[in-house]
Amino acid sequence: MPGWIRNRALRSRIQITNLQVLSANDIGLIKFRGSITFTPYINRLYLPYEAMDETTTGVAYGWGQTSDGVL
Repeated sequence: MPGWIRNRALRSRIQITNLQVLSANDIGLIKFRGSITFTPYINRLYLPYEAMDETTTGVAYGWGQTSDGVL
């Protein structure tokens, strides 16, 4: 698609060890070859600083759309 950025990742790592166990520190990082220009479609994501306890229902961050329109 016009305007898409391709092949900009210098290094990425995906590690899934156990989907039955959730960790408060699960995060993915991508190191890019150069600088990134922020646009309405490309921007930083701010994560919460405070820890969640057992009564927290959940926090989800992400983007995109599934084929049926559910985010």
